[in-house]
Amino acid sequence: MSEESKGPRFVALAMLGGIVPNAIAAFGEEAGWRGYLWSSVRGLGFWKASLIVGTIWGFWHAPVIMSGHNYGTDYAGFPWSGVAMMTAFCIALSPFMGLLRDRTGSSLPAAIFHGTINAISGVTVFLLAG
Repeated sequence: MSEESKGPRFVALAMLGGIVPNAIAAFGEEAGWRGYLWSSVRGLGFWKASLIVGTIWGFWHAPVIMSGHNYGTDYAGFPWSGVAMMTAFCIALSPFMGLLRDRTGSSLPAAIFHGTINAISGVTVFLLAG
């Protein structure tokens, strides 16, 4: 099997194999973010709630980013640029996850989405390393 054909297979396996364990792990976060917090700020409007939840969700990751978990330590502006990037990423995802929460009335779809993102987060590194 050629190296080029391994990439799509890896992505598919990461998505399928990673959804369940990562969704279970992400459910704790999502019970807080899309369960309690989303419900608490949703009355402010969809976009404002998305911005608030996304910002808090992004800063929540600051301790692990500062320890080098998500992006390592060898990049310009470490660790603050990493915290800013994670916060921007969480703000960008927050409307999609809020929509899942609003449409289903449950945090479970957001946890599955979150778990899938976590499962495939290393795909670009795998694909670029080849």
